[in-house]
Amino acid sequence: MSKRIFLSDIHMGPRREVVSPRFDYDWLTKDEAKRLGSFFEYIKDNEAVDTEVILVGDILDNWICPYNETPPSFQEIFGANPEVVSGIKGLLDKGMKVTFLEGNHDMYLSQADLDTVFDGNANVRYAESYTDRGIHAEHGHSFDPFNEKLQGESAIQGLPLGYFISRAVATKQAKEDSSKEPLCEIIKKAGAALVGGDSIAVSVFDAIMKDAGMDSTAEFVMPGGGVVTVSQVRAAYEGTAVELSVADLRPKAKALSVAEDDVKLVVFGHTHGKVIDSLDLENPAEPLLSEYTKVYANSGTWVKGKVPTYIEVKVDTRDNHLNYISLMKWDDGVASKIGSRFFSF
Repeated sequence: MSKRIFLSDIHMGPRREVVSPRFDYDWLTKDEAKRLGSFFEYIKDNEAVDTEVILVGDILDNWICPYNETPPSFQEIFGANPEVVSGIKGLLDKGMKVTFLEGNHDMYLSQADLDTVFDGNANVRYAESYTDRGIHAEHGHSFDPFNEKLQGESAIQGLPLGYFISRAVATKQAKEDSSKEPLCEIIKKAGAALVGGDSIAVSVFDAIMKDAGMDSTAEFVMPGGGVVTVSQVRAAYEGTAVELSVADLRPKAKALSVAEDDVKLVVFGHTHGKVIDSLDLENPAEPLLSEYTKVYANSGTWVKGKVPTYIEVKVDTRDNHLNYISLMKWDDGVASKIGSRFFSF
């Protein structure tokens, strides 16, 4: 058997020097970066060379940046997190494959960025999704209207409304050292701000801007230079539709597995919530496997204040055999199992 290891939502930031009265707004601190580096070292030292590591989006983060600061480049972020970069290079040097998948907070990361950092190593690649032997993995933001990549004239630099909300959240955190709120909590908080005629998306946006102390004239400094005001952002995204269930991607995983019969395991990130769950409990064609024929897993997160989790899949490369999937945690340098399932392919 070979292994696939999936982890997501690391949110490496630029770790810029914080000058009082400002507070640190990065979601991955130096301690968490060291912890992740030690995890990669553990994988290198304890797993076979045919192990693949799949980083399921939001590995880097150039969204969490106060509105009036220049957002970091991906090269700046990589350079600020040598513990993580060194850990990945260790995997590549052993001959393991490492795949970066697109997330929303690192939406425009590219293969060229990876080639620069990892010296053109052929074993590191960038992709929107990962598919192999019944496994489908992607970040999950494409199912979230706040955070999906946008096309068209109204989108500002192809960025979704969630980008500007994230910038405002970072602004407040830098001012007040306030802990970040998940999007589901932000939506609940903004419910009281609903105004007749306004969309939920605009009402959420208005509430977050007010909470961050940003008025309609406040100017976001954009990637690559230039500015855009709060009022311009509001006008550009006023038609954005929002589903209130963005914190739960299980229905999206089930729909995907139904549409694609060959998909037996769906792995998402995005929500920061660890999950391992059966997608179908009854399968007349394979009654002995009915409890674990199709599985949804979410790899959780590695940000500050959370116990880091990941998904481990033992893949039987022979045909028609069971593959074993585990939800794992990495705590104090020890890997341990939280739960497990089988899926067949």
